[in-house]
Amino acid sequence: MTQSTARIANVKWNISVPPDFDEATRIYLASQGGKKGSLSSLVQKAVSRYILSSLTGEAKEKVRASGLSPSELDKIIADGLAWAKDQSR
Repeated sequence: MTQSTARIANVKWNISVPPDFDEATRIYLASQGGKKGSLSSLVQKAVSRYILSSLTGEAKEKVRASGLSPSELDKIIADGLAWAKDQSR
């Protein structure tokens, strides 16, 4: 998604959850001082964390399966960071 797309408007999702889950979620948000948009913010954070967790788990499993040692992996990461820093200059 480009920045210009994000500025135009938010996309609306229609999701279904059980009534008791909806009530518990809204009670939680109200107890935290929730305002308009709190539910959308909660869903966005939850989905982002879920995706990050899934991708992290996949990456860890691929590293384990690759047989790389921790020091080899650290070197690859350091080399990648150095390359990225050089590219941004």
